[in-house]
Amino acid sequence: MEVENFHLHEYPGNFADYVTAKAFRLKTLQSQFVHESELLAFEAEGIADRRAAAKAASRGLDSKLSRIKKARAPRPVDQIITEIYGGLHVKDVLCRVESLSKSYGERTLFRDLSFEIRRGNRIVVLGANGSGKSTLLRALTGEEPADSGQVTWAKGGGRVSYNRVLADLDPEDTVTHAVNALPDSLALTATKKSVNRFLAMFQFSEADLKQRIGNLSGGQRARVAMAQCLLSGASVLVLDEPTNHLDMSSTQVMERALLHFPGAVLVVSHDRFFTDKVANRWLVFDAEAPGRIDVRHG
Repeated sequence: MEVENFHLHEYPGNFADYVTAKAFRLKTLQSQFVHESELLAFEAEGIADRRAAAKAASRGLDSKLSRIKKARAPRPVDQIITEIYGGLHVKDVLCRVESLSKSYGERTLFRDLSFEIRRGNRIVVLGANGSGKSTLLRALTGEEPADSGQVTWAKGGGRVSYNRVLADLDPEDTVTHAVNALPDSLALTATKKSVNRFLAMFQFSEADLKQRIGNLSGGQRARVAMAQCLLSGASVLVLDEPTNHLDMSSTQVMERALLHFPGAVLVVSHDRFFTDKVANRWLVFDAEAPGRIDVRHG
Protein backbone atom coordinates (compact mmCIF):
# COMPACT_ATOMS: atom_id res chain seq x y z
CA MET A 1 0.00 0.00 0.00
CA GLU A 2 1.29 3.49 -0.82
CA VAL A 3 0.00 6.93 0.15
CA GLU A 4 0.82 9.48 -2.56
CA ASN A 5 -0.69 12.89 -3.30
CA PHE A 6 -3.42 12.32 -0.69
CA HIS A 7 -4.48 9.04 -2.35
CA LEU A 8 -4.05 5.44 -1.26
CA HIS A 9 -2.80 3.05 -3.95
CA GLU A 10 -2.80 -0.72 -3.61
CA TYR A 11 -0.29 -2.86 -5.53
CA PRO A 12 -0.65 -6.67 -5.53
CA GLY A 13 2.47 -8.80 -5.02
CA ASN A 14 5.82 -8.15 -3.34
CA PHE A 15 8.09 -5.08 -3.36
CA ALA A 16 9.63 -5.97 -6.71
CA ASP A 17 6.14 -6.20 -8.22
CA TYR A 18 5.29 -2.83 -6.67
CA VAL A 19 8.32 -1.14 -8.25
CA THR A 20 7.42 -2.48 -11.69
CA ALA A 21 3.70 -1.76 -11.38
CA LYS A 22 4.23 1.80 -10.14
CA ALA A 23 6.61 2.61 -12.99
CA PHE A 24 4.01 1.31 -15.44
CA ARG A 25 1.21 3.33 -13.75
CA LEU A 26 3.25 6.54 -13.85
CA LYS A 27 4.08 6.00 -17.51
CA THR A 28 0.39 5.45 -18.28
CA LEU A 29 -0.61 8.58 -16.36
CA GLN A 30 2.01 10.63 -18.18
CA SER A 31 0.79 9.35 -21.54
CA GLN A 32 -2.82 10.19 -20.64
CA PHE A 33 -1.80 13.65 -19.46
CA VAL A 34 0.05 14.42 -22.69
CA HIS A 35 -2.79 13.15 -24.85
CA GLU A 36 -5.47 15.01 -22.88
CA SER A 37 -3.37 18.18 -23.10
CA GLU A 38 -3.24 17.77 -26.88
CA LEU A 39 -6.99 17.37 -27.06
CA LEU A 40 -7.66 20.34 -24.79
CA ALA A 41 -5.41 22.52 -26.95
CA PHE A 42 -7.13 21.16 -30.04
CA GLU A 43 -10.60 21.94 -28.66
CA ALA A 44 -9.52 25.40 -27.48
CA GLU A 45 -8.23 26.08 -31.00
CA GLY A 46 -11.58 25.11 -32.49
CA ILE A 47 -13.53 27.29 -30.07
CA ALA A 48 -11.25 30.24 -30.80
CA ASP A 49 -11.68 29.70 -34.55
CA ARG A 50 -15.47 29.69 -34.31
CA ARG A 51 -15.55 32.74 -32.07
CA ALA A 52 -13.29 34.58 -34.49
CA ALA A 53 -15.55 33.60 -37.37
CA ALA A 54 -18.67 34.68 -35.47
CA LYS A 55 -17.20 38.12 -34.80
CA ALA A 56 -15.99 38.60 -38.37
CA ALA A 57 -18.03 40.78 -40.68
CA SER A 58 -19.78 38.67 -43.32
CA ARG A 59 -18.16 40.61 -46.17
CA GLY A 60 -14.66 39.58 -45.15
CA LEU A 61 -15.51 36.18 -43.70
CA ASP A 62 -13.88 34.01 -46.36
CA SER A 63 -10.52 35.79 -46.24
CA LYS A 64 -10.51 35.84 -42.44
CA LEU A 65 -11.28 32.12 -42.30
CA SER A 66 -8.42 31.52 -44.72
CA ARG A 67 -6.03 33.44 -42.45
CA ILE A 68 -7.27 31.48 -39.42
CA LYS A 69 -6.50 28.19 -41.18
CA LYS A 70 -3.04 29.27 -42.34
CA ALA A 71 -2.07 30.60 -38.91
CA ARG A 72 -2.40 27.23 -37.18
CA ALA A 73 0.82 25.29 -36.62
CA PRO A 74 0.60 21.48 -36.90
CA ARG A 75 -0.33 19.83 -33.60
CA PRO A 76 0.31 16.31 -32.32
CA VAL A 77 -3.34 15.56 -33.05
CA ASP A 78 -2.51 15.91 -36.75
CA GLN A 79 0.15 13.23 -36.36
CA ILE A 80 -2.45 10.83 -34.93
CA ILE A 81 -4.61 11.35 -38.01
CA THR A 82 -1.80 11.13 -40.58
CA GLU A 83 -0.53 7.92 -38.99
CA ILE A 84 -3.93 6.33 -39.60
CA TYR A 85 -4.08 7.45 -43.25
CA GLY A 86 -0.45 6.67 -44.04
CA GLY A 87 -1.27 3.32 -45.67
CA LEU A 88 -4.30 4.46 -47.68
CA HIS A 89 -3.53 4.57 -51.40
CA VAL A 90 -5.98 6.48 -53.59
CA LYS A 91 -6.38 6.74 -57.38
CA ASP A 92 -6.27 10.12 -59.12
CA VAL A 93 -9.75 10.00 -60.65
CA LEU A 94 -12.34 8.41 -58.38
CA CYS A 95 -15.59 9.17 -60.20
CA ARG A 96 -16.80 10.62 -63.50
CA VAL A 97 -20.26 12.17 -63.76
CA GLU A 98 -21.60 12.77 -67.26
CA SER A 99 -24.81 14.61 -68.20
CA LEU A 100 -26.65 13.63 -65.00
CA SER A 101 -30.28 14.77 -64.77
CA LYS A 102 -33.10 14.27 -62.27
CA SER A 103 -36.67 15.59 -62.16
CA TYR A 104 -39.79 15.02 -60.10
CA GLY A 105 -42.78 15.59 -62.33
CA GLU A 106 -42.40 19.02 -63.88
CA ARG A 107 -39.78 20.09 -61.36
CA THR A 108 -36.17 19.73 -62.52
CA LEU A 109 -33.62 19.34 -59.71
CA PHE A 110 -30.52 19.17 -61.90
CA ARG A 111 -29.85 18.83 -65.62
CA ASP A 112 -26.79 17.83 -67.69
CA LEU A 113 -24.45 17.86 -64.69
CA SER A 114 -20.89 16.77 -65.52
CA PHE A 115 -17.81 16.80 -63.29
CA GLU A 116 -15.07 14.59 -61.85
CA ILE A 117 -14.34 13.58 -58.29
CA ARG A 118 -10.57 13.44 -57.89
CA ARG A 119 -8.14 12.60 -55.12
CA GLY A 120 -7.94 15.44 -52.61
CA ASN A 121 -11.30 16.96 -53.58
CA ARG A 122 -13.45 18.08 -50.65
CA ILE A 123 -16.67 18.94 -52.43
CA VAL A 124 -19.47 20.76 -50.62
CA VAL A 125 -22.96 20.79 -52.16
CA LEU A 126 -24.71 24.12 -51.53
CA GLY A 127 -28.30 25.16 -52.15
CA ALA A 128 -31.56 26.21 -50.56
CA ASN A 129 -33.64 23.76 -48.55
CA GLY A 130 -35.48 21.43 -50.90
CA SER A 131 -33.25 22.25 -53.87
CA GLY A 132 -32.20 18.61 -54.27
CA LYS A 133 -28.84 18.37 -52.47
CA SER A 134 -29.55 15.04 -50.75
CA THR A 135 -31.16 13.69 -53.91
CA LEU A 136 -27.96 14.48 -55.79
CA LEU A 137 -25.90 12.51 -53.25
CA ARG A 138 -28.26 9.54 -53.54
CA ALA A 139 -28.08 9.69 -57.34
CA LEU A 140 -24.29 9.73 -57.24
CA THR A 141 -24.10 6.73 -54.89
CA GLY A 142 -26.77 4.76 -56.74
CA GLU A 143 -29.29 4.84 -53.88
CA GLU A 144 -31.73 6.65 -56.18
CA PRO A 145 -31.78 6.34 -59.99
CA ALA A 146 -31.16 9.40 -62.13
CA ASP A 147 -33.39 10.10 -65.12
CA SER A 148 -30.44 10.23 -67.49
CA GLY A 149 -26.67 10.46 -67.56
CA GLN A 150 -23.95 8.24 -66.17
CA VAL A 151 -21.97 7.94 -62.95
CA THR A 152 -18.80 5.85 -63.23
CA TRP A 153 -16.87 5.01 -60.06
CA ALA A 154 -13.25 3.87 -60.19
CA LYS A 155 -12.78 0.19 -59.44
CA GLY A 156 -11.24 -0.79 -56.15
CA GLY A 157 -11.49 2.60 -54.45
CA GLY A 158 -14.74 2.18 -52.62
CA ARG A 159 -17.05 4.78 -51.10
CA VAL A 160 -18.89 4.95 -47.81
CA SER A 161 -22.01 6.90 -46.83
CA TYR A 162 -22.12 8.27 -43.28
CA ASN A 163 -25.92 8.29 -43.22
CA ARG A 164 -26.09 4.67 -44.41
CA VAL A 165 -23.52 3.57 -41.84
CA LEU A 166 -25.43 5.37 -39.07
CA ALA A 167 -28.75 3.80 -40.13
CA ASP A 168 -27.21 0.30 -40.37
CA LEU A 169 -25.55 0.24 -36.92
CA ASP A 170 -26.45 -2.97 -35.10
CA PRO A 171 -27.75 -2.21 -31.58
CA GLU A 172 -26.36 -5.56 -30.39
CA ASP A 173 -22.90 -4.81 -31.73
CA THR A 174 -20.11 -3.36 -29.61
CA VAL A 175 -18.32 -0.12 -30.47
CA THR A 176 -15.02 -1.94 -31.04
CA HIS A 177 -16.54 -4.48 -33.43
CA ALA A 178 -18.47 -1.82 -35.35
CA VAL A 179 -15.31 0.23 -35.93
CA ASN A 180 -13.51 -2.87 -37.20
CA ALA A 181 -16.50 -4.31 -39.10
CA LEU A 182 -15.77 -3.12 -42.64
CA PRO A 183 -13.49 -5.53 -44.57
CA ASP A 184 -10.98 -2.84 -45.62
CA SER A 185 -11.03 -0.96 -42.31
CA LEU A 186 -7.81 0.90 -41.54
CA ALA A 187 -8.23 -0.33 -37.98
CA LEU A 188 -7.15 -3.78 -39.24
CA THR A 189 -3.83 -2.55 -40.66
CA ALA A 190 -2.87 0.36 -38.39
CA THR A 191 -1.28 -0.24 -35.01
CA LYS A 192 -3.60 -0.72 -32.06
CA LYS A 193 -2.04 2.32 -30.39
CA SER A 194 -2.81 4.54 -33.39
CA VAL A 195 -6.40 3.31 -33.58
CA ASN A 196 -6.96 3.77 -29.84
CA ARG A 197 -5.55 7.31 -29.96
CA PHE A 198 -7.78 8.07 -32.95
CA LEU A 199 -10.87 6.77 -31.12
CA ALA A 200 -9.87 8.62 -27.96
CA MET A 201 -10.09 11.86 -29.95
CA PHE A 202 -13.77 11.00 -30.48
CA GLN A 203 -14.10 10.67 -26.68
CA PHE A 204 -14.23 6.87 -26.61
CA SER A 205 -12.65 5.43 -23.48
CA GLU A 206 -11.64 1.77 -23.21
CA ALA A 207 -14.86 1.14 -21.28
CA ASP A 208 -16.91 2.84 -24.03
CA LEU A 209 -15.42 0.54 -26.68
CA LYS A 210 -17.02 -2.46 -24.94
CA GLN A 211 -20.48 -0.87 -24.82
CA ARG A 212 -23.32 -2.16 -26.98
CA ILE A 213 -24.47 0.38 -29.53
CA GLY A 214 -28.07 0.00 -28.39
CA ASN A 215 -27.09 1.44 -25.02
CA LEU A 216 -25.51 4.58 -26.50
CA SER A 217 -27.07 8.02 -26.89
CA GLY A 218 -27.83 9.44 -30.33
CA GLY A 219 -24.70 11.57 -30.22
CA GLN A 220 -22.53 8.60 -29.26
CA ARG A 221 -23.95 6.52 -32.12
CA ALA A 222 -23.19 9.39 -34.50
CA ARG A 223 -19.58 9.37 -33.28
CA VAL A 224 -19.38 5.61 -33.84
CA ALA A 225 -20.65 6.02 -37.41
CA MET A 226 -18.26 8.88 -38.12
CA ALA A 227 -15.27 6.97 -36.73
CA GLN A 228 -16.30 3.94 -38.77
CA CYS A 229 -16.45 6.04 -41.97
CA LEU A 230 -13.11 7.73 -41.34
CA LEU A 231 -11.48 4.36 -40.66
CA SER A 232 -13.36 2.50 -43.42
CA GLY A 233 -10.52 2.45 -45.94
CA ALA A 234 -12.86 3.89 -48.59
CA SER A 235 -11.48 6.42 -51.07
CA VAL A 236 -14.63 8.58 -51.04
CA LEU A 237 -16.61 9.71 -47.99
CA VAL A 238 -20.23 10.81 -48.58
CA LEU A 239 -21.59 12.92 -45.71
CA ASP A 240 -25.11 14.35 -45.50
CA GLU A 241 -25.39 16.87 -42.60
CA PRO A 242 -22.65 15.13 -40.58
CA THR A 243 -22.47 17.81 -37.86
CA ASN A 244 -26.12 17.48 -36.81
CA HIS A 245 -25.52 15.01 -33.97
CA LEU A 246 -21.88 15.76 -33.18
CA ASP A 247 -20.71 17.96 -30.31
CA MET A 248 -18.09 20.63 -30.89
CA SER A 249 -15.11 18.44 -29.94
CA SER A 250 -16.15 15.63 -32.29
CA THR A 251 -16.87 18.13 -35.06
CA GLN A 252 -13.37 19.57 -34.66
CA VAL A 253 -11.82 16.10 -34.91
CA MET A 254 -13.89 15.33 -38.01
CA GLU A 255 -12.83 18.62 -39.61
CA ARG A 256 -9.17 17.88 -39.00
CA ALA A 257 -9.53 14.29 -40.24
CA LEU A 258 -11.21 15.46 -43.45
CA LEU A 259 -8.47 18.02 -44.09
CA HIS A 260 -5.87 15.23 -43.93
CA PHE A 261 -7.98 12.59 -45.71
CA PRO A 262 -6.07 11.58 -48.89
CA GLY A 263 -9.19 10.52 -50.79
CA ALA A 264 -12.22 12.65 -51.69
CA VAL A 265 -15.08 13.98 -49.61
CA LEU A 266 -18.60 14.81 -50.82
CA VAL A 267 -20.65 16.65 -48.21
CA VAL A 268 -23.96 18.45 -47.68
CA SER A 269 -24.08 20.72 -44.63
CA HIS A 270 -25.72 23.91 -43.40
CA ASP A 271 -22.83 24.56 -41.02
CA ARG A 272 -21.15 27.46 -42.81
CA PHE A 273 -18.04 27.44 -40.66
CA PHE A 274 -17.56 23.69 -41.20
CA THR A 275 -18.00 23.88 -44.97
CA ASP A 276 -15.74 26.94 -45.35
CA LYS A 277 -13.07 25.22 -43.33
CA VAL A 278 -12.95 21.90 -45.21
CA ALA A 279 -14.09 22.67 -48.78
CA ASN A 280 -11.87 23.24 -51.79
CA ARG A 281 -14.62 22.73 -54.38
CA TRP A 282 -18.35 23.48 -54.52
CA LEU A 283 -21.44 22.25 -56.39
CA VAL A 284 -23.90 25.14 -56.11
CA PHE A 285 -27.60 24.88 -57.00
CA ASP A 286 -28.51 28.04 -58.91
CA ALA A 287 -31.67 29.51 -57.34
CA GLU A 288 -32.34 31.69 -60.39
CA ALA A 289 -31.95 28.89 -62.94
CA PRO A 290 -33.72 25.69 -61.78
CA GLY A 291 -31.84 22.56 -62.79
CA ARG A 292 -28.50 24.31 -63.11
CA ILE A 293 -25.59 23.44 -60.80
CA ASP A 294 -22.41 25.51 -60.95
CA VAL A 295 -19.09 23.75 -60.32
CA ARG A 296 -16.70 26.04 -58.47
CA HIS A 297 -13.10 25.57 -57.42
CA GLY A 298 -11.48 26.96 -54.26
